[in-house]
This record gives sequence, structure tokens and C-alpha cells, in this order.
Amino acid sequence: MADDDKGKSLKFEWFVRHNGTVCARFVDHYGETCDIRMDRLVPGALWFGRPMHPGFHLSRKQVRDLLPLLTRFTETGEWGPEPEPEPEPTKSVTWLILDRLNRQIEEIYRRLEALEPGQ
Repeated sequence: MADDDKGKSLKFEWFVRHNGTVCARFVDHYGETCDIRMDRLVPGALWFGRPMHPGFHLSRKQVRDLLPLLTRFTETGEWGPEPEPEPEPTKSVTWLILDRLNRQIEEIYRRLEALEPGQ
């Protein structure tokens, strides 16, 4: 996989906020300061956003659900729903009839081989 990402790598600055929450601060693609921190108001959730602006909260389960999308994006550069798997090819009626006839012919040969000479 070729890494064609032109953005800068994230560098995290870790610090403890005045209320005791541990925060990771970084600069996004547009140069905006962003934070990720444990949220004291929503137990077990992370808060994502910019300082002094509304953000959003994700629980551990929601982060876990998000990881495959982010992993796929980092590995392929693609974003969106997973492509639907190719359906199994359907067998035509002709194929089904020929398959059944073939099995019947094989059964006839087995019975003929089992016969003793002169029967």
C-alpha cells in the first residue's frame, strides 16, 4: 500500500486539565487545535473537539465500532460503507437438470458394475 497522505503526522501533547481529566491535544489537517479526553460528565466516554467549542462524545463501544472504518481508511484511503460481497453465482435450471442426470447416470453405471455376469 502506497501512503499518499499529504497531511502531517499527528503529534500529541498530553496534559492534565484543571478538573483532573487527562487530555491529548493535536493539530488537525487545517491547523486547528483539537482535543481528545476522558469525559467527566459521560462516564466511560471520550470527548472529541476543539477547546472552547462544542465537541462530541463516544463510548468505548462506539470507538470500537469506529475503528474498522478508520483502519480501512488508513489502509486503503477509501471511506464509505464496506462493499457488498459478490453474491454466489446462481445455477441455471439447465445446469441443475444436467447435474441430476449426471448423478443418475453414475448410479446406473454403479449398479451395472455390481451385477454378476449373466444377470
